Order: sequence, then structure tokens, then C-alpha cells
Amino acid sequence: MEISELIKKSSFAQSFDNKTVEYSKIAKIVQGAISAPSSEQLQAYKIYVINSKEARENMFIACDYDQTVQDAPVLLLFCADLKRAEKHHGERTEFFTSTDAAVSATYAHIVARSEGLSANFISNFHPLEVLRIVNAGEYETAVVLMAIGYPKEEGVRKGQRAMKDIIREV
Repeated sequence: MEISELIKKSSFAQSFDNKTVEYSKIAKIVQGAISAPSSEQLQAYKIYVINSKEARENMFIACDYDQTVQDAPVLLLFCADLKRAEKHHGERTEFFTSTDAAVSATYAHIVARSEGLSANFISNFHPLEVLRIVNAGEYETAVVLMAIGYPKEEGVRKGQRAMKDIIREV
């Protein structure tokens, strides 16, 4: 499937099947993520693959009991690595590293979809708590949490805004 078609058809899982996501697919997703462009190619981010039952249960609580988080067999947490980029970006380090982590997460999402998986962005999480759960480094900040798995039931994609409402030419 062409990338533009894949993106157009991209949706989210209303619920996940309990089927285990194969390691080879997780590896492809992570490889896709680290193939994303980044500021000065520093790749100033970390990706935590969360697949143990205990860690996922703790993430469920840290995400205010979001059912998607509980049902997903794999969670990916993308964290900005502030220390890695500090000497390159100075006071704008958090901006650049967060952007890099978000772009990396977007690449992971596209690869997951190309592998027949659903990848849901989870916005309702407590950043300090998820960092504690994965034992993140002192200079890391949580940017994106993604639930990945085989969709049991696809969600209905809501309409998107018209281009004229989003784009402004200058």
C-alpha cells in the first residue's frame, strides 16, 4: 500500500485483540522510529518498549485507567533526552528534543500500521509517573505514549478539518 493511502486509512483501535505482537514487528517499528530525521541527527530521545504485565498494569494506573492502555500488548514511551542535546541547543533543548521524539513516534505509528497493527496515541498520562515506571534517566521527559496491538475493533475515524481551516500562506 502506498504511504499516502496508509496515512489516509490510518485510524485507531477501539479495542485490542489479546494476540501477542511478534518481536520482529516491534523491531521493525523501533527501527522505523530511529530512521526518523532529527535535529542535527542527534536522535536525542529514548524509546521504552513496555511489554511486561506488571509495567503495563502500572502504566494503566498512570494513564488514569485508560482501557486502551490496559488492553494493548505493547506500549512505547518516547522520551526526550535533554542531556544528549544540551550542548547543541542550549535553552531550546527541550523544544528540539521533544520535537525529535514526536517525529520518531510518528514514524513508529506509520510502520505499525503498515504491519497490520493499530497504534493509538495516549494523551492522558501523568509524565512523572510514567518516567518512574520505566526508570527513566534524570534528564528525560515523557513526550509520547503509544499503545500498539492487533485491532479487535477499529475505531471510527472522525472527519478531519478542511485544509483551508489549517493552512495559512504567508
